[in-house]
Amino acid sequence: MRKRTRLYGDSACQGYDKEHPNIDYPYKKPKNGELSAEDKARNTGLSRLRVAVEHRVVFERYRHPRPTHATKT
Repeated sequence: MRKRTRLYGDSACQGYDKEHPNIDYPYKKPKNGELSAEDKARNTGLSRLRVAVEHRVVFERYRHPRPTHATKT
């Protein structure tokens, strides 16, 4: 991963930040506590960004020719 590359992930990415410090994932609510308004706003922004990217990936047309993809049976 390049040094300037950012990964915006979900809670499944937690733990990978030791190897790749450029991972952003949502803040968790502290035990017996609440998230601050700033943390909630950051989580909302991160979620909106991820949803937009994921929708683009899902709905974009795949344009590579089929013969380049070998299938193993």
